[in-house]
This record gives sequence, C-alpha cells and structure tokens, in this order.
Amino acid sequence: SVHLPFWSVDPSSHIDEIRNATVETMTGLIENVIELDPIAYVLHATGEFAAEANKMKFPPEQKEFLIKFFANNSRIFVKQLVKNLSKLGVPSKKLALESVKFPFKFSIEMAEEFDTSLCIDVGHIHAGYTTDVDLKEAFQLSKDRISEIHIHDVVKRVDDGKLFIKDHMPIGSGTLDVKEVLGLIKEVKFCGPLVLELKFEEYF
Repeated sequence: SVHLPFWSVDPSSHIDEIRNATVETMTGLIENVIELDPIAYVLHATGEFAAEANKMKFPPEQKEFLIKFFANNSRIFVKQLVKNLSKLGVPSKKLALESVKFPFKFSIEMAEEFDTSLCIDVGHIHAGYTTDVDLKEAFQLSKDRISEIHIHDVVKRVDDGKLFIKDHMPIGSGTLDVKEVLGLIKEVKFCGPLVLELKFEEYF
C-alpha cells in the first residue's frame, strides 16, 4: 500500500488555494506510483488544524460548528481527489480514509458518499483521537469498506492529574488488547494489509 503524505499538506484547509494545492500534490504522487498498483492509497483526510480544533475546549455548539466546518472542507477535497483519480483510471475504492484525530463518523460518511475505502488505525482509536467511536464500533461501522489496518500500542496514564498518551509504540508496551483486535479482525473477515506502525526509533 501507499501512505499519502500528511506533513506540509492540509486536505481540510479553509483556504481554497492550500486545499487545491494539496489535491494536486496528492494526485501527482499517486500518478508517480500508479504502476505499483497498490491495494490502497491511505489518506489523512483532515490536517493538523482540524486535529487541533478537535481537541480544543469550546462550548458544545461552537465545537460542533468547527468540526462540521472542517469536515465539509475535507469533503470538498475528497470529492476532487476522487474525480482526479477517475481521470487516471484509479478506482475510488483504492483511496482509504484513515481514522485520525477527528470524529471517524465523518470519514465513514465520505467513504459512503464517494465510494472509497477506509483504513482502521487501531492505535488512534484506542488513544481516543477519533472521539466518537471505540474499536468495536469502528470495525462494525466500516466492516464493508476496510482495505487496510494499522496497529500500534498506546501508553495511557494520568500524571499529576493530566492524561498522558504516547502512541505508535511496540505491541505489548501499552494498554491495547491485542486479542480483542485480532478477534475484531476475524469477525469482519478482513484479509488485507495489517501494517505495524512504530516511531522511527523503534525500527532501528
């Protein structure tokens, strides 16, 4: 599979020029590797600004407005990217929207609207980044569209009254119930790529 870049790009930007440039960048990268014929092109459909907004402490109505605002920007982005992929002869199902630091229900809605796939990042969901689903719900809601799964452990603890979270850790070093994850994978009959995602220093 090919993981599309998530640094120096912003698919959910409120600035049209930035979002459009991100579409062109992603399209160009896919065109460069199209001969590899990957199972999936994994995409973070929102950017860092949206991730920050997702964890900010606003009154509920303001928070909901912000989340929907970024979700709509992301929708515009995915619609255009899918259109560009069609011109390249790449099926929309090759695009896999990953569960990132944003409510996962919006990724599921976009996947259904534009007929893309989904990438379940087990560690992201376990860490609480998606805010709206747990692991079981994520697998059940997206079971017919999963094309890739990312797995990594998460260290979660409270230090001096503050929640500490460290993700992309080796399996067994955190609080992830690996047996539960394997059970969920079996339950949805997934047989695609299972990617172990660690921090750079864990590979060496």
